[in-house]
Amino acid sequence: MDNKVIDILNKERSCALSISLSDNTPHTSCMVFAYKKDPLEIYFLTDKDSKKMEPLLNGLPAKASFVLGFDEKNMITLQTDGEIRMEEDRGKIEEIRKIYFEKYPDHKRYENEGSCYLVFTPIWWRYTDFNPVPNLIISS
Repeated sequence: MDNKVIDILNKERSCALSISLSDNTPHTSCMVFAYKKDPLEIYFLTDKDSKKMEPLLNGLPAKASFVLGFDEKNMITLQTDGEIRMEEDRGKIEEIRKIYFEKYPDHKRYENEGSCYLVFTPIWWRYTDFNPVPNLIISS
């Protein structure tokens, strides 16, 4: 993974997460995220009764997109497409919890019996910096 991608993942705290629902319509949520670098996985804490969970409750992955960055001052973004799934392995959940709460220690208050962790695995990504001329574009 390119260092510029790791830099933006370290800098940003919120993102847009889009999931393909069972009827193939997209659903987008504003989320906070944590990640593991190798292999790259993006982690989310959410409630099992949220709309984004509808295609994941059967235990199968769904198609998703993860986008972060970009505002009119910064002009840098990371766009990814991939798969998302609900993590069910207790050992893996503990690993994710450690990573997630290291970044967001005050978010422990959001974890409850209806909570779950989602794991997004990028299949394709593109980092774009619109500041230099020509623009800097790095992709998988």
